[in-house]
Amino acid sequence: MSASAPHSAKLIANVAILTPDRALLVKYGEGHDGDGGWMLPDDLLADGEHPDYAAARVLREHLGMKVRPVLAFVDSFTGGDDTWHIVFNYVADLTHGPPIKPGENVTGSGWLMLSSLPGTQDMAHRGWAADVLARIVSTRRK
Repeated sequence: MSASAPHSAKLIANVAILTPDRALLVKYGEGHDGDGGWMLPDDLLADGEHPDYAAARVLREHLGMKVRPVLAFVDSFTGGDDTWHIVFNYVADLTHGPPIKPGENVTGSGWLMLSSLPGTQDMAHRGWAADVLARIVSTRRK
């Protein structure tokens, strides 16, 4: 596809919430994105919303957390629905796993060990969250 061809696009903010040895993953109910399994907390950006505000909103609305995440990196790819996805991957580092107050569409949440994340069959989008977490953790070891 040429660079000038029209695209529909999705702008997404997700947040890797980390303690020294764990990551917080969630499961969403019907209608979130059509894919079940564990994933990073995420949401589409609202019209005109800055990605920084969207990431903080995800934490507040989906988990009841008031944390300011930091942008780690940006992904860009064509999704399975043929839309162009621009994903702003944020990270929030915590010293411990605080209590979670799940939002209305969060059907599950868990502080999972980074060393033993679920297999791709139990994660949304073929384990994409594990890939994002691995990229974040590997940049910190350099």
